[in-house]
Amino acid sequence: MTYVTILYLTRKPTLTPKQFRDYYESTHIPLIKSIFGSVAPLRHRRCYLARANSDSKDSNVSADAGYPPLVLRGTPEDFDYDCIAEVSWEDENDFNDFNKMYMQPGVMEKLAEDEERFLVREKLRAVAIGEVIESSPRNDY
Repeated sequence: MTYVTILYLTRKPTLTPKQFRDYYESTHIPLIKSIFGSVAPLRHRRCYLARANSDSKDSNVSADAGYPPLVLRGTPEDFDYDCIAEVSWEDENDFNDFNKMYMQPGVMEKLAEDEERFLVREKLRAVAIGEVIESSPRNDY
């Protein structure tokens, strides 16, 4: 059975949402692939919150100008992260192999050093997902 984790990632306030996304995609993901190789996640799906001004071409919009999430229910304060990542492995054994490599000397430090460039590491949250039930409302009702 596929082993899935969910990560909640918060960008450094000095970065715009676009800068955060670009760094994650062009630098951090390739780093993960290069370090973990055959024990890298089977899938690493990233969902970035839609934010006001996030793709502004206006050079006068600074990173700390604020990018409130486009909230449909709740309040902006409920969403203090910028990305939800779904990371999955073939099974729990593969996840454990990944963690063993992560714990090897130098690996955790190298990833932490890179994360410091674009994440607020203190806000990073991760949780294992249990049973997943999926439906298609158009077809299931």
